[in-house]
Amino acid sequence: MITLYLNEQLEEENRQEILKILNIPFEKPTRRCFNLVKDQMSLIHDLVSENKWEDYCKAARKESENLLKNKNDFIETRKNGIEKASSAFKLRLTQLKIRSARETKGQMSSREVNLELENKLCEALLLGIKKPKITLDAIGFIVISGRNSLREEEY
Repeated sequence: MITLYLNEQLEEENRQEILKILNIPFEKPTRRCFNLVKDQMSLIHDLVSENKWEDYCKAARKESENLLKNKNDFIETRKNGIEKASSAFKLRLTQLKIRSARETKGQMSSREVNLELENKLCEALLLGIKKPKITLDAIGFIVISGRNSLREEEY
C-alpha cells in the first residue's frame, strides 16, 4: 500500500514540516483530531464548497493515480517484477516443452495442452504487471489549521 498526500492544489505534498504532521500516528480522541463528517460538514464546506466537493474528490483520485504511475519506485518495482516473472516463466515453459517433447508423437498430449495454457497464463500475468489496475482504497480530507478546535472545550 502506498499513501500519497495531495495539497489543496492537488499536487503531491513534499514540504517536510507538513509531512511530519501528516505522519503522526492517529490517536482517538485528541484535541487535534475529530471527525468532521457528522455534524461538522459546514467546516469542510468553508474550505471546499459543497457543489465542488464531488469534482474535487474525482480530481484527487485521478491525480493520485497519475502520481503513483509516475513514481520512480513504482516504475522500478514493476520493471523488476517483469524481469523476475519473465525469467521464471521462461524457465517454466522450457521445462514443460522438454517434458512434452518426451511424450509419444501423434495426438496433442495433455502436456502440450498444459504448455499452451501456461503460455497464456504467463502472458496475462506479465500484462498485469506491465499495466496494473490501480484502485484508490480511500480518500481522506485532512486539514492542518492554526485555528482552535470548535470542540476544544469538550476535552
